Amino acid sequence: MESLISLGFTKSVESFLNNHSKFLQVIIGPRQVGKTTTILNYLQLNHKDNYHYHSADEVFNASSEWLMEIWLKAKSENKILLVLFVV
Repeated sequence: MESLISLGFTKSVESFLNNHSKFLQVIIGPRQVGKTTTILNYLQLNHKDNYHYHSADEVFNASSEWLMEIWLKAKSENKILLVLFVV
């Protein structure tokens, strides 16, 4: 039986998306707590095909140009940009 993971921050993200800028969302947290699974499930259910997802794990030390580039692309397409950082 497949179960759906849902963490408490989902309501906060939903509220922020409904009431603030939809272009840049950054979620930071420890490894293996369900951040990626929860937020991707939420976006797929509520914003299907209207978001860009990027993991910043491999570009953590990259220049700010990477973030600016993906932000501008999402903004030009009027899509939500979700970037996950692991601390």
